Amino acid sequence: MPIYELVTLTLLQGNMRNKTRLAEALASIVLFTGDGAAGGKLLGSWTAEFGPQNRIVLMRSFASADELYTERNRVLRCSDPFIPSAMLAGLSFESFVQFPSLPPISPGRYGPYYEFRTYVMRIGGLAPTIDAWAEAIPGRTRLSPLVSAMHALDGEPRFIHVWGYRNLAARERIRAEAFATGVWPARGAPEWLSENLKTELYVPTAISRLT
Repeated sequence: MPIYELVTLTLLQGNMRNKTRLAEALASIVLFTGDGAAGGKLLGSWTAEFGPQNRIVLMRSFASADELYTERNRVLRCSDPFIPSAMLAGLSFESFVQFPSLPPISPGRYGPYYEFRTYVMRIGGLAPTIDAWAEAIPGRTRLSPLVSAMHALDGEPRFIHVWGYRNLAARERIRAEAFATGVWPARGAPEWLSENLKTELYVPTAISRLT
């Protein structure tokens, strides 16, 4: 079962808006993740359209937990993880597995707008959430592509779903249609959600394989 990692790189002020420095950061990410000692595969790379700024979010896939842990240890021991440390203000990791009904995440064009929705679940909510989603996903994905729905292996009990949209108008239209026709939200799933949720909108960088 593939394991997915979201890495958040927070850049020091001034680097994101400087095209030369941003290009340097992206080139460094390609070299770091493509190094012969590196584990995993780089799938996505995004910056925020709406959400926390001065950040690059990476998505990587790993064939196993051992591969993930080995690579995580390599990153943590590195003096310049992903990008030069002189540009880096913060670094965080999250680990996920997809809902079992979904195929592995594959490179492709789903955007260019990617909506990341994160929900903290009530205790015991994972199993009923997975069941509800398995029933609802076929109808919902006829309206727009689901990049992934996956639950966290660390931190709070939570899951994240990522949707691709061609433009913001399409997002509004599709979401309205999904609710109006009753294909969404997944029946029975909302009752397992806490009040802690967030929505962020990202656009791919030049190195992203999810575009």
